Amino acid sequence: MTDKQIDDFLREYQNYYAQIFNQKWVKQEYPLIYAYAQSLLEQFIHYSKMKTVDRFWADFAKVMTFDAKLHLLEFFIAGLQDSLMELTETDILTLIEKDYVTYHSENMGYKLNQDTASSLFFLVEK
Repeated sequence: MTDKQIDDFLREYQNYYAQIFNQKWVKQEYPLIYAYAQSLLEQFIHYSKMKTVDRFWADFAKVMTFDAKLHLLEFFIAGLQDSLMELTETDILTLIEKDYVTYHSENMGYKLNQDTASSLFFLVEK
């Protein structure tokens, strides 16, 4: 991929999550979740602009961490929107901070007690 293609992809990625998190009802009804979402997006944007070669693996783990947290947050917001969840904002944020570590492996069908394959896909910051 070219630098432009990567920049375009990252912009689309950021815009996708910004649309979800910037919905009026999220801002009004869930201010803690909204603030958490904004902080994640700001950190991701900052991190994605750094492009440091000498810290590639640390940066990669951080990006995978952001990705897992953003996916989990999207899942919880969808549940809140459909009134399927009766969790507090604090409960949701606690679950995200706990579960992001296993998000990618669970998404690939691994059980929590199961060893994952040797894949860089599972590299997250703990």
